[in-house]
Amino acid sequence: MLTTFDLTISGGHAAAHLDIRNSSPATSHRRLGAVALILVAPAVALLVSAAVISLSGQAGFEISDRVAPVLPVAGVIVLALLVLAMVLLAVARLRVNIERHDGAWHGHISVELARGELVAAVLGLSLIAVFVGHLLADGYACLNGMRRAC
Repeated sequence: MLTTFDLTISGGHAAAHLDIRNSSPATSHRRLGAVALILVAPAVALLVSAAVISLSGQAGFEISDRVAPVLPVAGVIVLALLVLAMVLLAVARLRVNIERHDGAWHGHISVELARGELVAAVLGLSLIAVFVGHLLADGYACLNGMRRAC
């Protein structure tokens, strides 16, 4: 399955087209999808484990002094892997074309993703949105006087 998204902007209007074909992707599509899923998997595991800990009520458990410094470093590494997966997909599959015709600019953006790449992209972008939303919510709470959020 190949998913293609085209966005064309010209003059004063824009057109978008989404095409889902049931054709076999190239071998490079399969390899890139597998690499992207491997890079996104630690972030999914970290988010799921945090949700399970939060829902089980064990959020206040004791962490030994030897393990505590590792957790922020692990979080940064997981976030870096997530961003690396999104950059890798964008560099490999995103095509941008801008040209000028008859005094007007015409732009065309195209993305072609195989099934594994699409799953990795949706998971990665969703996790980045959750992370950024969490930072915005904490910042808003801090600005409104909740000192625990600072």
